[in-house]
Amino acid sequence: PGVLLHLDFEEGFFFQTAVYAGDLGPEQTSNKGFDWRMGGGAGYAWFGELGYAYELSGLEGVFKFGGYYSTGEEFTNFQTGGLSSGFGSFYAILDQRILDAEENGIGLSGFLRAGYAPEQETSVVRYYGDAGLVLDNLFLEDDAMGLAVSYTNFGSDYVTATRVGGTPVTSSETIIEFTYQAPLFGWLAVQPDLQYIIDPHFSGRDAFVAGIRAEVLF
Repeated sequence: PGVLLHLDFEEGFFFQTAVYAGDLGPEQTSNKGFDWRMGGGAGYAWFGELGYAYELSGLEGVFKFGGYYSTGEEFTNFQTGGLSSGFGSFYAILDQRILDAEENGIGLSGFLRAGYAPEQETSVVRYYGDAGLVLDNLFLEDDAMGLAVSYTNFGSDYVTATRVGGTPVTSSETIIEFTYQAPLFGWLAVQPDLQYIIDPHFSGRDAFVAGIRAEVLF
C-alpha cells in the first residue's frame, strides 16, 4: 500500500512523490500480496521526482531527476556482516525525440539513464547507466527497432564480501541489446530480442542470449 501525489506546474515542470510500505512480505506461495509490513524494521519507502517536459525544434523531450530512500533497518552491511538502517539512491533520465515519423517517414528517439547509490557498505549496485536509440515506422506502421547498451558497477564492499564467501563475481557487467517489435495485427505484436552480456556477474564468461515475446490484446 502507498500514497502517490503528482503536481503539474507551468512551463512543463512537474513533481511527483510517493510513500509505500517498506516490505511486500515473505516470498512464499501463501503470500497473496497482502502480507506486507510497515514501519519498524521494514520501514517506509519514499520516492521523489522532479521533471521537465519541453520541445526542442518542435520535437518532444523530457528530463527527470529523482531519488529513493527507505527507512528500513534490515539492509545487509557488507563491511560488518550485520544489518544497517536506511538506504537511498538517485537517478536521472533523459528521453528525446530526434526525428518525427510524420515528417521524415521514419521516426527516431534516444534515451539516457543513470543511477547512483552513495552508501558503499550496503550497495549491491553502486553505479548504473544505459543509453539507446529507437527507430519507429521503419518497415511497418508503429513498429520499433532499438539498440542499447547498459553498464552496471557493483559495490566494492558487496563484491569483496561475496568473493570471501566463496562465490566468484565480477565487479561490473555490460549488456548490448538489439530488439525489434513488429505489430503483425491490431491484436498481436511480436518482439525478438538479442543480448550480448560482457562479464556476466556470476560467471565472468561472456554470454549471448536470444528471446522472443508476444503481446496479445483481448
